[in-house]
Amino acid sequence: MSNWALEAKCKGMDVEVFMPNEDGKHTTLQLATAQAICDECPVRQQCLDWAIEMNESIGIYGGLDRLGRMREIRNRRKRVKVSE
Repeated sequence: MSNWALEAKCKGMDVEVFMPNEDGKHTTLQLATAQAICDECPVRQQCLDWAIEMNESIGIYGGLDRLGRMREIRNRRKRVKVSE
């Protein structure tokens, strides 16, 4: 476990809140609940960075689901291109 994970707001919580249903999708309530937890988390950015680095394809990390992380990756790439 990464050191930052020890400070995560979700530490010890039921992971079902952050994982998709059997159909592979998050419910609106799940997403809202997870995002509310992540919004108050002191290590939200580290969590998101970790999920992107590890290429996590399921679950909510740093307040973003898989599609949100894909958008974040595209935005980061755009920012790098602009700064070059």
